[in-house]
Amino acid sequence: EAKKFDLIKTGDNYTIKKKVYGAVNKLIPRLSRLLDLKMYKHISLLMSGGKGLGKTTTMNMVCNLLLGHKIPVIEVKYLDVSIELIEFLSGFRNVVIYIDEFGKYFTHSYQDKILTLLNRQDHFFRIFIIGENDLYKINSFILDRMERTRYHVHLSRIPDEDLKEYCIDENISPDIMKSLLNINKT
Repeated sequence: EAKKFDLIKTGDNYTIKKKVYGAVNKLIPRLSRLLDLKMYKHISLLMSGGKGLGKTTTMNMVCNLLLGHKIPVIEVKYLDVSIELIEFLSGFRNVVIYIDEFGKYFTHSYQDKILTLLNRQDHFFRIFIIGENDLYKINSFILDRMERTRYHVHLSRIPDEDLKEYCIDENISPDIMKSLLNINKT
């Protein structure tokens, strides 16, 4: 029996619960300009880096930007990835496909099968937003082709200016802030 999938509307946008710092605020306007110029024939964004550095928040902000342009977002949170799921997703046109923790859902064997979804199409678009902590979990055929990962933002550490601003916002003592800044350099 073939698997069936449902779409569930979870809201009109993503809630951003925390203040956003630094590089994220530079990325969003850049993507916004591309959208204003209608250059979203094929955009793919890969956010990688350590836990807690703002990947998911950034991707949620990008999704909100796209929703503001009336582009629907399909967020994939399905642990039992199969050929049927990939075929299901391939049926969508002019949408965003958002997959956080990509390697958790799409193992290397299924990543080979999703390659055609990531390729540019001339008569419609799919915008992919992919998040992953560990790059080794992403197939090299996805990473090595520009049209498959147009933008790759790797967050490796929190910039000192952002960490200072966060400490001030959270009323963290100067001594602890200094310790955090020292730890952040290692």
